[in-house]
Amino acid sequence: MVSIRPRVVDIVIIIMLIFSETPANKNELIKTKSRLVASDPVNFLVDMTALAAKVVALEKPGDHYQAVVHIITKYRGSFNTLAFGEIKPYIGSLKNGRLDLVYHQDPGLKVGDDFPVWTLR
Repeated sequence: MVSIRPRVVDIVIIIMLIFSETPANKNELIKTKSRLVASDPVNFLVDMTALAAKVVALEKPGDHYQAVVHIITKYRGSFNTLAFGEIKPYIGSLKNGRLDLVYHQDPGLKVGDDFPVWTLR
């Protein structure tokens, strides 16, 4: 028996839509989940793990915001497997547990705040 795994694109769509509040996105989430369940009912769930992280620096040079976040939990994965809270960074990088993030809008963070970040397992 051949098992059809969900495509990475489908997983990313689900992650993006989970944090969205608009009705149109909720409909798209339902369609994507339905397609995954039909293709592989056992493996359609996205397994995510919260990572302990703190904001260590935040500044606004010009028209964007830069945040530095320290991931406290030992994490050896890629930046591409991280999922963020409601306000997503425009761009970012990860090296040795340090997240450097750039936002176009105010992320609503303060130095010392817990930072909402998850990883796919």
